Amino acid sequence: MTLYGNIFYNCWIALAAFSVHFFIAMQSPYATPRVLFGCFATAIIAFFAAYVIRYIISYVMYTPEIDNEQLANAQQLQEDELQMQEKNSTIEFNDENSEEIAEVVRTMLHTEQPAEAK
Repeated sequence: MTLYGNIFYNCWIALAAFSVHFFIAMQSPYATPRVLFGCFATAIIAFFAAYVIRYIISYVMYTPEIDNEQLANAQQLQEDELQMQEKNSTIEFNDENSEEIAEVVRTMLHTEQPAEAK
């Protein structure tokens, strides 16, 4: 947002604060010309408070833009991780000796059945 936009919106907020204060103060039967000083003070405070409030709102609403290049890099990294995990799992299986696997299966088949199966 430009500086013009900031000042423009803050002026509208100050005008609204001045008007609300003025109309509330004029409801009193003892309204004096000093009411205007209070209204101007309220408008000035509202003008500067609007900067703070609008900064907080913009900070909360801020979402960083993600470039397509960054998104593509992140997806490529995820794909690379998945490929490495698949490669590691196949390497572990290929490293084991097939005779050892067969021996383990034979011993499992020849062990006694648990008591509930008898």
